[in-house]
Amino acid sequence: MNHTLETLALLDGLTGLANRRQFDIFLRETIAQSVLSGKRIALIMLDVDMFKKYNDHYGHVEGDKCLQTVSHALSSMPRRKEDLIARYDGEEFVIILMDVTEEGAVAFAERALEAIRRQRIPHELTTLDEKVVTASAGVYLFVGTTPAQAPESVIIRADKALYQAKSKGRNRVEIATE
Repeated sequence: MNHTLETLALLDGLTGLANRRQFDIFLRETIAQSVLSGKRIALIMLDVDMFKKYNDHYGHVEGDKCLQTVSHALSSMPRRKEDLIARYDGEEFVIILMDVTEEGAVAFAERALEAIRRQRIPHELTTLDEKVVTASAGVYLFVGTTPAQAPESVIIRADKALYQAKSKGRNRVEIATE
């Protein structure tokens, strides 16, 4: 019973992905591992484009179905056991990739966006040519330092790259620059 409750406390009820609590724990642990190993980590922040318009137009039930479809597309992607995909908040998702190159992180983020587009979820109110649900992603790569970076500073950098992707037209990947 305790194990079941512990598991449920770390999963997002709507999507079945890791939840924000599990992400926060995993990010802290990953930063600590990187300090010891010197291995590079990528944090990818991904946001469903124009989701408020989607939710307002189609309703909350369809909005939930959209998020479930997006999360299924992400969780179905081939990845390593040591990587994590989580629902961060609302229509935002996060991906932590361990021991990855810049090219590998960007390629993974691009495959994630393509996996979402392939779902062909109709979105009449999008400003993009293809009237389907899309997403934007920001990538931040780093190696843990001593003293260890605060998880918040890592999130801020990935989030800044995400908003660059949105400001440059959406449905794209941007890399954080220091």
